[in-house]
Amino acid sequence: MLPLYIISALTKFFSRQFIVSLLESRSDSKRHEKVVSTASGNIALYIHIPYCLTPLCKFCCFVRYPLESAAELRAYYRALHKELNWYYSRLENADITSVYFGGGTPTVDVYLLSEIIDVIKSYFGKIPITVEANPRTLNDDTINILRSAQIERFSVGIQSFQEWKLKELGRFVDDISREEKIILTCLKYFNTVNIDLVWGTKRDTQQSVLFDAWKAFSLGPHQVTFYPILPYPSKRKAMPEYASSSLLREFRLYRTILYTAKLFGYEPRTPWLMGKQIYVEKMIDEYITEYEDFLGIGVSSIGKVNRYVYINTFSPAKYVKMVKNRSVSIVKSIELGDWQRHFFDIQSTLFGLSKPIVFNKKFSLRKILLSNLTQLATCLASPSIQMKDNIALLYMLHLIQKELYANINILRDIGMRAGI
Repeated sequence: MLPLYIISALTKFFSRQFIVSLLESRSDSKRHEKVVSTASGNIALYIHIPYCLTPLCKFCCFVRYPLESAAELRAYYRALHKELNWYYSRLENADITSVYFGGGTPTVDVYLLSEIIDVIKSYFGKIPITVEANPRTLNDDTINILRSAQIERFSVGIQSFQEWKLKELGRFVDDISREEKIILTCLKYFNTVNIDLVWGTKRDTQQSVLFDAWKAFSLGPHQVTFYPILPYPSKRKAMPEYASSSLLREFRLYRTILYTAKLFGYEPRTPWLMGKQIYVEKMIDEYITEYEDFLGIGVSSIGKVNRYVYINTFSPAKYVKMVKNRSVSIVKSIELGDWQRHFFDIQSTLFGLSKPIVFNKKFSLRKILLSNLTQLATCLASPSIQMKDNIALLYMLHLIQKELYANINILRDIGMRAGI
């Protein structure tokens, strides 16, 4: 097997090639409708809510905009309703079996969120729905509304339990103890509760990472997801404190997370998600690891059906206008080649710590990379290797996935700045 730094570099190079190809592509509405109409099997649905409370968090690498008016948000939700109906009316042989609301902040208005959830249930029946939330938007009233909407999976973006780190991240929190109480309240009412934490800033130490991990696990959530800091190009000048650190330092921070998880009885479900064995049926996984195909609606959402990949406009104003005129908002689409499809299939396999994909051909740089990624995936099925205890292998998978996500951030960054 090639050295880790070479595998990581090749992953970065070829994932960036894909991003460039997608940015250079054009959308084809007729082709899009045909592909969606021929989708089959179980697929996931991702819905993006791009609005957030102000001030915006400095660390966030997702597409988000400050919420400036209630009218703007209502217009966005009307467009979501129309786009959702377009997909529903064309899914003849496919079943939506899971829905994930991401952002932004989906809970920025729980009333509008509940309304579209009711529409989803009228279309697809009672299916698992996951909602991301900023604890600033949660209180007894909003939690009761979300309970009434019968949300089963809830992911709360705490990010850190330390005031100095929250300031470093640009995250506004007036009372950390209130956020701890929010988690305990959510655990009473939702089937699955996840806590999101961010790690890897320049000022992070093993002690600070240990503090956050210990606090999160001690609250008893079903799972905790540890996202590495992922700044993208336009943030580098504004956030020099997020300069990349040495692999050795990062490995030590990551090892601290794994050791703390094991101490509390949690184990890796992905390189970033730590869950308890007794809650395995309740896990909130990244939908890209659970499903080969998924649809995306809303600003900047990405969808994949077989070899076909598409992305929606990054501008909320353009999104509302495009959906009003033609019911969908795709701006770029591409057909994956054999190696690209295999590359992303293996990425999902590796990140989900699941059964490997067979790949035997070993020629050309592309296929050398695929071969080495497959060798890593093969380790997952080996009875002699206990993945949850293999820190070095988990760290390798973390780095590979981090490279892919970093390139997706470049796509988001360019899309927002260019107004695509």
